[in-house]
Amino acid sequence: MKECGWPDARCPFGRLRGGSSNPFEQDATDGGTTGGPLGDAGDRLDAVPCAANPARTAALDRPGEPVRILRPVTGGDPEILPSTPARGPLSSGALQSRRMTMRIKYLHTMVRVKDLEATQRFFGLLGLKETRRWDNDGGRFTLVFMAPEGQEECPVELTYNWDGDEDLPSDSRHFGHLAYATSNIYDLCQHLMDNGVTINRPPRDGRMAFVRSPDNISVELLQEGDALAPAEPWTSMENIGHW
Repeated sequence: MKECGWPDARCPFGRLRGGSSNPFEQDATDGGTTGGPLGDAGDRLDAVPCAANPARTAALDRPGEPVRILRPVTGGDPEILPSTPARGPLSSGALQSRRMTMRIKYLHTMVRVKDLEATQRFFGLLGLKETRRWDNDGGRFTLVFMAPEGQEECPVELTYNWDGDEDLPSDSRHFGHLAYATSNIYDLCQHLMDNGVTINRPPRDGRMAFVRSPDNISVELLQEGDALAPAEPWTSMENIGHW
């Protein structure tokens, strides 16, 4: 049986041995297909050993047992699964490795706001910029996405209802917090203070601070890398309220 030659950059299971451009270009006697990288949906192949994942190798490498090729409806790389449930002492490991093939991607964190302009100004002081806006006339709401420059894939979504949102609690601590890293926590906190933002938890340790948005959304600020040396006025500042 041939080893998997799925190209490293596209391997859905981690780094595999081999490197042919068509890893499953096998003879019919191998139980394989001469189709594309994994053949077509519905093709059946003998199990292929994976050099990077012994659990998956043990689950799939059972002589004479074919595997199914599953091609996601939304596109992307196919997934290889046994045609029957894994058996024996490695079954749990096989199931674990199978779950690892399911991928998710962070999209955004949504917060509802009462004052869109004030909230945009607050996040602007943190260095976020508006990346996308949607005004929905039918639903009478506006969505504004803001993210640090160069990190548009990690936005906060501000949801503003035109007719008000009086049911929102005045304190949103149940939400938890947003968190951003900064190259100099002292400079950022000073910048916020100069623009009227309360530093609820000053960076006395040179590492962490908390502030709150106009809607009392808690925002954690963390120093990148090692903590800065303790410095005034931060070391003498007391906490203000909660966060």
